Amino acid sequence: MNQMEQFAAIVAERRKAKKMTQKMLADRLGISPQAVSKWENGLGFPDMIMLPALSETLEISLDELFGVKPLPRAEAPILEAPGLESMESGDEASVPASRKRGLFGWLIGTEEERKLEESRYAEVDSLWLSLARGCRVKVIKTDEPQCKVSICATKDFLNATTVTCENRLLKIKVAEKKRVCKHYERNTVTVYVPFEQGRLLHVSIYGSSSVEVLPSFDVGEVCITGSGDLVAGSFFQRLSATVSGSGDFIVDDSLGETTLRISGSGDMRFGRLVNANVKVSGSGDLDSDQTRGNTHVTVRGSGDVELGDLLGELDVRISGSGDVSGRGELEQLFLELLGSGDFHGDRLAVTNAELHASGSGNISIGCVRGDLTKNIGRSTTLVIGARK
Repeated sequence: MNQMEQFAAIVAERRKAKKMTQKMLADRLGISPQAVSKWENGLGFPDMIMLPALSETLEISLDELFGVKPLPRAEAPILEAPGLESMESGDEASVPASRKRGLFGWLIGTEEERKLEESRYAEVDSLWLSLARGCRVKVIKTDEPQCKVSICATKDFLNATTVTCENRLLKIKVAEKKRVCKHYERNTVTVYVPFEQGRLLHVSIYGSSSVEVLPSFDVGEVCITGSGDLVAGSFFQRLSATVSGSGDFIVDDSLGETTLRISGSGDMRFGRLVNANVKVSGSGDLDSDQTRGNTHVTVRGSGDVELGDLLGELDVRISGSGDVSGRGELEQLFLELLGSGDFHGDRLAVTNAELHASGSGNISIGCVRGDLTKNIGRSTTLVIGARK
């Protein structure tokens, strides 16, 4: 069992022993339940800033959290960490001096010491993150009037990272270098922003970075081409997102014009989705708990699309093997089925429907209350419930 698997097992065991659900633990720590799920499934470690609170909540020491057995006091080696003496309480990777042995040695590393760098910027309302190599990034709100960037990382990572601010846009770029991603979980970037709702968020993930953004933004631009994940809050005016790698994109709400593209194996998950244009040409799936407005879905790959609590109009075109599922009520449904994928609408009530099928997929609809136009080929099975 490697370090990550051991950590995952300990967190899950202690959480269950405390009779807590993943959501209860997430609420205590001020994070999303998806983050806790990733820890317990061995998909990543928490940000270092989160470790003291996690160990306190689970009522175990930091050493025990990572499966490090306590050594007799006389045998416990003390690992000094140059450059960390000036850390303020609560700063990124702040660890009590009593923890500098065992676990702290693993976190800091004996081969590459980590250093802390901080910078502050005034009048920031937008973020631009370009991550070519692995790291952990967290964006949280602060009550301070200025934006603060705290980077706790190896020397190589710091040399590959540039932070600039111009016209209220804060840019953080991690360039591609050979040694940056040796132990990416050791490199953490925490951005403290003085707002709950910003203007623009741009995130490009080319490697294995894990990004969590708690504030909301008016506009979002997302591109995931690697295995890194992005967990974000809400977007109010416009969102454009592309997943061409294996990383996941998890969002609370997209309430404006939304354009989504999945050409890889990564998934997209939404709490609310409004006026969405979805194109799936890969194997990744898209799920939405609540779907409103005019929704357009095109499936050319094997990925599935599941739309919950539909309200408005839905336009679906399936030419691949992926399925589309929907539940709710629609004023208008247009469906064109050319491939082997199915349309599952057993829990869908439709006022007017236009159906065309020449592929081998099947169609099921709960009921059609008004006009029904259909052109169904012999290879397609059409099932419609009571027509009202």
